[in-house]
Amino acid sequence: MANVENGLGLSCWQFVSNMHHGHLCRILVCWNSKRVSVTIIHTASQSVTCDVLSKTDGSSIRVTFVYGLNLPVDRRALWSYLTSQKLINISIPWGILGDFNAIVSSRDRRGGDQHWHTHMDEYPSCITQAELIQISLSGMHFTWDNGQHGEHSILKKLDWA
Repeated sequence: MANVENGLGLSCWQFVSNMHHGHLCRILVCWNSKRVSVTIIHTASQSVTCDVLSKTDGSSIRVTFVYGLNLPVDRRALWSYLTSQKLINISIPWGILGDFNAIVSSRDRRGGDQHWHTHMDEYPSCITQAELIQISLSGMHFTWDNGQHGEHSILKKLDWA
């Protein structure tokens, strides 16, 4: 990880990852320490939560960066964490963003299996329980594709803020 951080060539920047939760770094958070102060609140295999304080105007926000695991059963810990944070973060601005590896509704996919499986209700349920709202989208709707073309193409909207 030190080689990656040094290779970026960003002076005055600091880094934190969730690498200690598995053999891969799924999330790397980087910030310019001259502009903001960052306090890590929680790290897990699918998320990093931190408080970000602006050194310019003193404003602050809590941010959770997400990279959901591939299997639906493995994402349940993420859904549980996000819903549990609702009351904890009720009095502060809280932003959540990343690749959730799940879709909110059937319009967030094109191609592939068109059935709505029971486990697919877990992500929309998490959003409802945590009382989250999506930031308006601009640009392309689908954020992931399987790299195939024609009838084998699958598109999904997995990124969300």
